[in-house]
Amino acid sequence: MGAFKGAGRLGRGGALRRSGAGRAAAALGGIGLLALGVVAAAAVPAWQDDMAAADDLTRQALVGPRNLTCQRIVVLLDQSGSMTEFAQVRSDAMATLANWAPANLRGTDQLAVVRWADTAATDAAPTDVDALTPSTLTVGSSDVGGGTELGPALDEVAAMAASPCRTSLVFISDGQIAAADAARVDASLQAAGVDGVSLVLPNATAAPDYWMQLFPYSTTFHADPNNPNQTARALGQAIAAATGQQLEVTR
Repeated sequence: MGAFKGAGRLGRGGALRRSGAGRAAAALGGIGLLALGVVAAAAVPAWQDDMAAADDLTRQALVGPRNLTCQRIVVLLDQSGSMTEFAQVRSDAMATLANWAPANLRGTDQLAVVRWADTAATDAAPTDVDALTPSTLTVGSSDVGGGTELGPALDEVAAMAASPCRTSLVFISDGQIAAADAARVDASLQAAGVDGVSLVLPNATAAPDYWMQLFPYSTTFHADPNNPNQTARALGQAIAAATGQQLEVTR
């Protein structure tokens, strides 16, 4: 009876000894199984990828027409006691924004950063998008107190150099602010040429009533305060509101 050649042969003790061709086939088979395992491990369900993309500003772009006027976007970071634990998340979100902006805003658009609590400090003066670097929007660490006085923040904005751009304010805050003089608030906004206000809330609740009394025209967005991707994406939504565009997932 003929034997199958090349698959192997019995050695001492009856053990199967593979020939060179048999060993090669087994090795190739193992590689194939390993490759299948890698593919299976790397495959992400479409719904899961969609959810990840929805929270990731770097996978989204501004689309749609916008007016010819440049935009100055001032991000105001609430450093009060209720928001200090989220400082690193906001810093990471600002770094993401600095990397995302050049591909989505015009070179003559401007970004600025102000921190505020009892007092306020400008961490990044208005900077053309064309001149942005990864460190431009770095958030400072100087002490601005633990309260939520709106006046000093708006004074910082009003003191910025004049610009032909339209100015929009984007607050990252829980909206729990101290009592403010409404007339002073309106005067500061007019002095700075502000024509849009957005609030990024660190939860899914509505903006506080007092906030809406001061800014009845403001738009509100939400983000998990512990998630820098969601926070950056909420910033992108606020910018889209300022430019009159939409954010779309680009993969």
